[in-house]
Amino acid sequence: MGCSSGSGAPEPTATAGPVSWQPCDEISPEALAAAGLRFDGDDGSRLARADPQSFGCIFSSDPPWTAPNVTVSGWSMTVDEAVKGEVLAESELGGRRMIATDDTNSRSCVVVIELPPGVITLQVGWTPNPSESIKDAASAVEACEYATGYAEGLAPAFPDRLG
Repeated sequence: MGCSSGSGAPEPTATAGPVSWQPCDEISPEALAAAGLRFDGDDGSRLARADPQSFGCIFSSDPPWTAPNVTVSGWSMTVDEAVKGEVLAESELGGRRMIATDDTNSRSCVVVIELPPGVITLQVGWTPNPSESIKDAASAVEACEYATGYAEGLAPAFPDRLG
């Protein structure tokens, strides 16, 4: 994955549309296992919003602090519009554009993957000074290694289009 630096992104100007792909339901247990993840199925792991319409799922992993939050949104936007924070790396994943960013506001790495008409995001948190009581990645770079690896592992389960 090649690196480049950058910062904030333009505000999305597109409108929201229907999203039918729910990561909690659509990613099979086999695909999760291949990526080193699992879905424990509790209601706290399932995220949904009506405005804008979006779905998300928090999967479990070992070590537990690397568990990603995977979301899809009804916003029709480009990868550049979805990026928040400093760009750490850009690459392609299955012919789709992928950007890994350091979102310092949420202290997480956010990997944004192009999936027309919108994006899929994977988010893994980090803590600047991890300790025995706080098990977390020590930096955005470390969190991005996990998030990117999960994206690569889950990519075969992604739909051709959102909506």
